[in-house]
Amino acid sequence: MAQLLPYTRLLGTYALAAEAYVGAAFGENVLELLHLNNQTILVTECHIEKTDTLNGLLVAEVAYGYGVVPILHQKESRDPVRLMPSSEMRLQESDRLVVFATIEGLRRIEQGTPLARQWQVRIEKAFSPEAAFEGGWRSFG
Repeated sequence: MAQLLPYTRLLGTYALAAEAYVGAAFGENVLELLHLNNQTILVTECHIEKTDTLNGLLVAEVAYGYGVVPILHQKESRDPVRLMPSSEMRLQESDRLVVFATIEGLRRIEQGTPLARQWQVRIEKAFSPEAAFEGGWRSFG
């Protein structure tokens, strides 16, 4: 098969099943598996519960803190779905969040151990009072 399709990469059924099993072991719903740049990406659905590590976090804190990519958010099952949700959205109990994640990203979420914060933004000059307000209104530290 590799000779017929030289630019494709064949994945074994058992390897894919094992990765899906590991992802599901974290208590999340693995919707799909993707293989990109020699890494398996799990499309994972998270239902936020009261004691969930994601409850109360901003979407930005989830994305940058756990190394995942939020692609869909829904407040209630009857509410409209938001694709590529705003970073400023705060997650609450009963929310639904779909993310692209590696197994390591899911492990960090499950254990509640975000990545170390490595970046800091410092505003040295604002061109107007409105810009100063907008740039400094929230601290993620």
